[in-house]
Amino acid sequence: MKKIGLSLATAAALALTSIAHAGSDPGSWYVAPAIQGVSLDGDRRMGDDIGFGVNIGKVLSPKWNFEVGGNWATHDLSGTTNRAELQGFDVNALRVFKRDDRINPYLIGGLGQLENRNAPGSRDNIYYKAGVGMMADITKNASKGTNLQMRGEMHMRRMLDGLEHQDFVASLGLLYSWGGSIAAPAGREQNRRVTLRIAP
Repeated sequence: MKKIGLSLATAAALALTSIAHAGSDPGSWYVAPAIQGVSLDGDRRMGDDIGFGVNIGKVLSPKWNFEVGGNWATHDLSGTTNRAELQGFDVNALRVFKRDDRINPYLIGGLGQLENRNAPGSRDNIYYKAGVGMMADITKNASKGTNLQMRGEMHMRRMLDGLEHQDFVASLGLLYSWGGSIAAPAGREQNRRVTLRIAP
């Protein structure tokens, strides 16, 4: 019975420690490449297509991330055999929820610039974006402060050019973070307290 009690205490402590170590650590940096599905405003007269993006950011606190990102995609021009190229750059703030869990939902908002190449009337457009996403732990090395996560996101970007084109972007990729603080001492303290409560 004593052995069972100690085993349960150890398992509970390990579970608590695992939860405490979930998510990217505050203070860490990260890079997040992704494949994107880009659905363009119908008034653009361009087809939907696949694009690519990458974000580089920092975990400012348990609730906030800040990142800069770039994205690229090519699209068929309606009625022609030509393709237009869209390149974007943006800065974003992420409000992250449940950072201590293995799945971290978030809201994202930001401002950016989209360069439209090879299309009639091509010009640079300023846009704002807003959306939702989720980061899910794949594997984490708590002793080194690194974490590999899957990241999925859906956002809207709306041009501030008078035409107010509105596009939708869905993305799926990976996020690798490093250099964060480690919460191991708290986990070990929880382990000691749980064991002392259960053991006679």
